[in-house]
Amino acid sequence: MQNTNNLNETKINNEKSNDETYLYPQWKSLLPKIPVFLIVPIVYVISGMFLKLWHPAWLLFLLIPIHLQLCFAFYAKNFKSFLLRLPVAFFVVLQFLVFGIFFNLWKFAWISFLLIPLYYWCVAMFVKKENM
Repeated sequence: MQNTNNLNETKINNEKSNDETYLYPQWKSLLPKIPVFLIVPIVYVISGMFLKLWHPAWLLFLLIPIHLQLCFAFYAKNFKSFLLRLPVAFFVVLQFLVFGIFFNLWKFAWISFLLIPLYYWCVAMFVKKENM
């Protein structure tokens, strides 16, 4: 009986110490609880039916992989790993489509794709090297 209590206490202590090793433990547990995969289609259908925004509202579906990658990023144990896991490519694609669809800036918006390798180069060069 006492061995099982000690075993349970050890598991709880290990879980607490494991959570403390993450960079953002509060976001790590909060973000996956948001049902983005349910919210986005509901908002899409509502905005399509009532506001007749079927075409631009499909951009909302890009929020699902952004949310999933953000959930993955908050499991990072150091700042460099967190920066490398951020959904930079998804954000760039989203802003490219927004500038193209809403402002018709297709011929200038493609330049933002150059930011993706520049971002990762800056993170690799300027953030202190830590164990990943």
